[in-house]
Amino acid sequence: MPVIKLHSRWKIYFQILLVILVLFLLVFVYLKVDIFSMNKDISDKRNLLSTQTKQLEAYKLFTGYNKLQAVKILEEKQVSMPWSDHITKVIAMLEDLKQVDTSTTDTIVLSDFNVSLDKITLK
Repeated sequence: MPVIKLHSRWKIYFQILLVILVLFLLVFVYLKVDIFSMNKDISDKRNLLSTQTKQLEAYKLFTGYNKLQAVKILEEKQVSMPWSDHITKVIAMLEDLKQVDTSTTDTIVLSDFNVSLDKITLK
């Protein structure tokens, strides 16, 4: 019969602790490498940010940049009607023009119209 050799309890505890220690060391090394790569990425991003900040400061010195910013501010303040509203208003205006009395012998000329964004009326 084969003899089954039983390990002592202390040896089993030692092996479990050794495995846990090796796992902790592996996790520690992984975290150190990860922190190193993250710090490298951060320093690269800081260098990129500083160069882009210098470029931005150089752009701000151009007069064209200042004019562009002024135009952007004006465009933001301007209120415009959406194109869908334009289309519905034009259709409504054309429907109103269809209802103009055509039984008279007078002809309608383009100069007879008053045109605005909301209405087309005859003078």
